[in-house]
Amino acid sequence: MILKLFNIKTTIDDSGKISFYNGFKLKWEQLTANMVPKLPSGTEIVFSLSINDDDILNGKNGIVWATSHKMQAEIIHNALMAQHIDSKILKLQKEHESLYFLMISNSKEIEEVINYIWKADNGLRLKPDWFYPEGEPNKSFEKWLNG
Repeated sequence: MILKLFNIKTTIDDSGKISFYNGFKLKWEQLTANMVPKLPSGTEIVFSLSINDDDILNGKNGIVWATSHKMQAEIIHNALMAQHIDSKILKLQKEHESLYFLMISNSKEIEEVINYIWKADNGLRLKPDWFYPEGEPNKSFEKWLNG
């Protein structure tokens, strides 16, 4: 499943120069070999940054879980601490919300933690937030939390 992180709004001029709102500029040719589209100067272009959830949840670089709920990240982090597993929470600020990643420090514990959080039948059996319709709570987390 694809997780959409955020959109980046830009404008393009008739020469193909893309201007980001933070002042960064990029030429169309740096993105693609396709011809510059014939758009009026100042046309807004939106770039969408998305990632495959398999890339988040497979333990690469120690990342084993992601959620848009700080409390969920903190509770899972504390559950791991209770099992003497060192982890930390990393925060990515999106346009209007944040995304919290759980990162495991010891690479030898990554597979164990992945199994605990979402793979193993005797673990938490959580599903990612984006498994549920936008705006809906993570029912798998609520079920685990409420017993």
